[in-house]
Amino acid sequence: MSDKIALAFCVHSHQPVGNDHSVFEQGSRDCYLPFLNMLQNYPQIRMTLHYTGPLLEWFEHNQPDFFDLLRQLAGRNQIELLGGGFYEPILPVIPLEDVRDQIKLARNYIKTHFDSDVRGLWCAERIWDPGMPKKLAGLDMEYTLLDDSHFLSAGIAPEDVHGYYVTEREGCPIKVFPIDMQLRYLIPFKEPQETIDYLRRLRDRGVRIATYGDDGEKFGMWPGTRKWVYDDGWMQRFMDAMSAVSDEIEIIPLKDAIDAHPPQGRAYLPTATYQEMMEWSLQAGPGRYYEDLIKEAKNSPDWAGKRAFLRGGMWDNFLAKYRESNLMHKKMLRVSRLVRDNGNPEEALRHLLMAQCNCAYWHGLFGGIYIRGLRHAIYEHLLQAEALIDASRLKKTEWLVETTDHDLDGRNEILVSGRKLNFYIAPHENAAVFALDYKPKAYCLSNILMRHEEIYHREIFNNEGHDQGSSSAEPLSIHDIPHGDTGWLKEVLTYDTCPRNSFVTHYLDAQPDLEQLLRDQNGTTTLEQR
Repeated sequence: MSDKIALAFCVHSHQPVGNDHSVFEQGSRDCYLPFLNMLQNYPQIRMTLHYTGPLLEWFEHNQPDFFDLLRQLAGRNQIELLGGGFYEPILPVIPLEDVRDQIKLARNYIKTHFDSDVRGLWCAERIWDPGMPKKLAGLDMEYTLLDDSHFLSAGIAPEDVHGYYVTEREGCPIKVFPIDMQLRYLIPFKEPQETIDYLRRLRDRGVRIATYGDDGEKFGMWPGTRKWVYDDGWMQRFMDAMSAVSDEIEIIPLKDAIDAHPPQGRAYLPTATYQEMMEWSLQAGPGRYYEDLIKEAKNSPDWAGKRAFLRGGMWDNFLAKYRESNLMHKKMLRVSRLVRDNGNPEEALRHLLMAQCNCAYWHGLFGGIYIRGLRHAIYEHLLQAEALIDASRLKKTEWLVETTDHDLDGRNEILVSGRKLNFYIAPHENAAVFALDYKPKAYCLSNILMRHEEIYHREIFNNEGHDQGSSSAEPLSIHDIPHGDTGWLKEVLTYDTCPRNSFVTHYLDAQPDLEQLLRDQNGTTTLEQR
């Protein structure tokens, strides 16, 4: 029999800045604490865990038992705690100084509270670009983990996408583990024996390290998983099954895999993220075409080979897909410059870093940018940071007026910043106000989302989501859960074609109809924006 295979196991847990307190409570009750309590009973099973700053700070103030349990597991070397951007930013799209502060904040927090040294980092949404090794230089980050799609896109054969590789930029190296997509869909949705059989097949092919890395919320917070994982005993069956085959399969932290095995070689990875994200980032039309290509390819015998060449888009596309995302992002960059130009005051810097939490900037499987409270939290922290800077910036004046291409669309806007109000004007949009902030309450009055066409609206048009799914006791992955009858939504589905700016003047060439005004896309012969 071949040597045993190592299952490098990483669980990533996150809740966004601004999420409702009840969601944190539910996660603690149904997911995060049960997972650690179960792990505590199996000291022979060791793994890497990653918790983002919003979660850690919530537990610190609301559930101290969680910290005690983490300290115990870390103290007996059962878990490795992973670093990353503390408030879970998309690292490639925030300024270099902010990247460094985010990562240092996470490292210091983990060292202070758990007396653990950080060797690796979690990249939010596994989003990567080739400049990342240089961006991380000097931060003592030894490794990260990304999806196998990154490696396939780099031209590495599917059978070689295991173990870990070294990548670099300008002589700055970092080790990178490829997350096995098959394991992401097996754990925890299938019986443990299927995972064992899959790992045995890999071992028999000569694979020494397979990597699992995915959301901790799959273990209790995703639909149906609390019952399946804990009430129906999947987690205990998994732990028992893996313990029984420990002479063949060993679950270990990622740092142990590095210490025990050499790298597979060197690889240069393109800009990429996980397969599903590369679909979600596309505009509706191309996204549907891509979705059809993926479905067709999955039904072919050479799906593994085709995956590498069906890449979809990249995360940055969300800044073009959603004007609202771009405006938040450019406001964040503006506030970052203000903070840096004014000596990095600690409180302002903390608000800036919190406003870089990624969840409100995009939309995929969950609500993301559609959740108004998450967008509000981004603006709230940006405006609080800006107000702190204003104490000196606006000390001698009521207003500052700038002309600049704020949203980077090739046309200048006029930015008026005051002690109580910001209002940003777009001359090319008939002098409409596209951003309006009330600073005393740190409230963005223009935080309004346009009605966007989405890839999945095709299900509504075609009423494709009525299938009731499998009758198996195994829960469906959240990617596969049917949506029920969606046909009734056709009548309420309306899209905007013009931005929802403030102080817009409309000229009507006919008597308006209220129903049409409510449904109109602000650009017909009946309602013309001037």
